[in-house]
Amino acid sequence: MPPTSPSTARPQRRMAQFALGMASVATAAAVAASLVSAAPAQAATVTNLIKNSTFESNTLGWNTNADAVAYRYGGGHNSAYSARVVKLGTTTGTALLNDYSNTVSSTVAGRSYTLTLMVRTQTPNVDFNARLMEYKGSTLVGQANQYVWLQDSTWKQVSFTYVAKSDGGTIDVNLMGWKMAPKTSFLVDNVSLVAATSSTTTPAPVSSTPAPATSTASAATAGTASGWKLAWADEFNGTSVDRTKWNVENLSTYGDGNQELACLMDRPENLAVNGGVLTLRARREATPIRCGSYDSRFVNGRSYTSAHLQTRGKASFNYGRFEIRAKLPTQANTSNGLWPAFWMRPVAGGTGELDILEAIGGSAGDTEYNKVHQTLWYDYSGTYKRQTFTHTLPSGSLSDGFHTYAAEWEPHVIRWYVDGKLTFQRDRTTTSWIDDAFAPGKMFYLRLNLAVGGTWPGSPDAATRWPADYQVDYVRVYQR
Repeated sequence: MPPTSPSTARPQRRMAQFALGMASVATAAAVAASLVSAAPAQAATVTNLIKNSTFESNTLGWNTNADAVAYRYGGGHNSAYSARVVKLGTTTGTALLNDYSNTVSSTVAGRSYTLTLMVRTQTPNVDFNARLMEYKGSTLVGQANQYVWLQDSTWKQVSFTYVAKSDGGTIDVNLMGWKMAPKTSFLVDNVSLVAATSSTTTPAPVSSTPAPATSTASAATAGTASGWKLAWADEFNGTSVDRTKWNVENLSTYGDGNQELACLMDRPENLAVNGGVLTLRARREATPIRCGSYDSRFVNGRSYTSAHLQTRGKASFNYGRFEIRAKLPTQANTSNGLWPAFWMRPVAGGTGELDILEAIGGSAGDTEYNKVHQTLWYDYSGTYKRQTFTHTLPSGSLSDGFHTYAAEWEPHVIRWYVDGKLTFQRDRTTTSWIDDAFAPGKMFYLRLNLAVGGTWPGSPDAATRWPADYQVDYVRVYQR
């Protein structure tokens, strides 16, 4: 489970709506944009809702976050000018261009709204994301996004459609570059937002917020009702780990590739089943533990121990709904260096990794404690850019109780859920390699672990609370 967290810097800006959106969706869902060289022609009767779409005179009607500035710039896409958005400050972060007043002031439920624009970068390798966010009052009720990896300075088109979920809501337009270095910039031009003349029953794009969650009180019932049938499960109702279902790492340095710190142990101090709950426990050891006969990184022993289970050779799957109900140890302020996960890898190795749940802890003031990271990998060498999304709980935290996390893998599509709500989706239109890495007949097995340290979460600090428990109520696999 290589590190997957994109920058989640929050622009400090005037509009409370954007702040809410960044809090609830720290990283916009990445949807690969089609790249073409010219903007599509609009029919004469189509009304563009964007008031200042070509920036020929100024950037009125648009503003930026505190870490950026925007101004009129020569060399538009098919006109004299465009808007240039420059990242300010001295650290890497987000540069945002936003419509000052929400472009759509009164939505019609079921009506589609299509955003189209041209974008280019003046410096290579910029993550650009366009986003439409629907609000009902101050509540985010839906969104859609499209992503472009800007590798060169040629103009690229972004175009996607969002279907409104409410009557009388508003739609906010966000155009942003992620993890931009200081003084780098992107240019936008020919921004168009067009409403359909009538409502439609077409579902909203895959990255929009779905319908309200179904109850998670009975996952088996919910699965059956939606066409899924229980195919494999561990309810952890015994008094020890079921070795017919799980392999347990012991005296293992698995995770060293991520610079993790723990020795993975198969012992009661780190792994237990009691009261219908599996507990993976990370510990700071008073006396370092020798992790096997040869440990090149920590020859005198490791200060941390934890646990890691997997089903390779005992249970593997091609397609299905993979669900876990768990309470995470990533509490606010006192969980830096902790990294619980539930993920899948191919039995034969090679391409493909499905991260159903990843979370990392944080120190004082950090907001990671209530974020869920969901990721799809082709490989670890960067052949294709990973597809990742960060979901923020609307209230509470991942450590204040049990939450459900699931992924549905079907032919040509993978969907992620948190507490029954669809949060992220990848398919052939967004991920060209999905049928290669997640091919028919390609078997994947489950991994369940609590890592300590590593290149993503960093090392524990003095405030990290020990022991740290990752508690699992059940793991279930459904198939159609």
